[in-house]
Amino acid sequence: MTEEVRNGRLKSYIIFRLESRALRRLYLLTVYAYEGTQKAIKDDLKDGLITVGSEFIYNNEIIARSTNEIQKKLSDTYREFLRESLLVRLISSLETFFGDTLREISNITTMPFKSEKEKTYKVSELLSIDDILRIHDDILNNEIRGIVLGGFKNIRKFFRKNLDIEFGNSGLEISLIEQMYDIRNLIVHNNGRVDELYIRKYFNGVKPSKKKIKVDEEQFIKFIELTFDLSTYINKEMNKKFILPEKIERPKDKSQRNNEIINVSFSGKFKEGQRETILAAEYQFGFKECFVFSEIRSKISFDGEHSATWTVEGPRYKVGTYRAYIRRLAKQGIINNLIIDE
Repeated sequence: MTEEVRNGRLKSYIIFRLESRALRRLYLLTVYAYEGTQKAIKDDLKDGLITVGSEFIYNNEIIARSTNEIQKKLSDTYREFLRESLLVRLISSLETFFGDTLREISNITTMPFKSEKEKTYKVSELLSIDDILRIHDDILNNEIRGIVLGGFKNIRKFFRKNLDIEFGNSGLEISLIEQMYDIRNLIVHNNGRVDELYIRKYFNGVKPSKKKIKVDEEQFIKFIELTFDLSTYINKEMNKKFILPEKIERPKDKSQRNNEIINVSFSGKFKEGQRETILAAEYQFGFKECFVFSEIRSKISFDGEHSATWTVEGPRYKVGTYRAYIRRLAKQGIINNLIIDE
């Protein structure tokens, strides 16, 4: 192992980074939608379009029986439930990150997973290389699963003992991540009600006034930031110890990126009389700047009456314009059942 810092990244880190950003955005977007709905209800009340006793129906189901009920749920109940649900998802994603990280490392070296534990196999399971490789994978997968399912303390212990990565050296509030796990366990296994163990650990044995755990918005955002920062620290430490895949840099020159060759496949059913016109070589497409269909390479297959499957290939800026133009035609009802495969 070397202390040299490289530019590689764990695939697990890339995936978790996207997931944590998506969870944060989902929460903020949902709250934004709640506040927009609350404002709309207030405006409708003011304009006399609804009354205090109006029912709210969606998809033929009553979702609230008065303006007071829906306003309270949008202000408190649903937000709390949303944070709890997303917290469970956040920890599941973090556990997936830990597991996938260990699997990536096991592809580089199995040394961290070696132990003195004994396992018994039948002779018939050891008669071919394929059988041995399968057993090898089973052992590693079982070891990794056991580490992750053992909880955060067990994960932290394994990283410290077997990979020489101490989470405490990250400068992060690791105790808050432990508390996050404890809160998740209460939500999943005890309907969010605090138990004696949690009271002893976080309230010094003094029973709190509220029996159910509350995750406020500031705390929830803090948890997202903490888990992401921990994953970043782990990725950095892994770079010091192992050769990870190099980061793929996109072309910095915009014109170079625009001229990259890409291909996109389409399928759909055209409005009567439109298929041959739109897929003709001389057909023009575009918005401010127009192109001719023959300017991008294409392969077309007619799939019966009015339907077609076709693939186009060419510079990113032309194919991207074509894709957007086809989507517009779909919105106008000229192409139905449009499927785009990039």
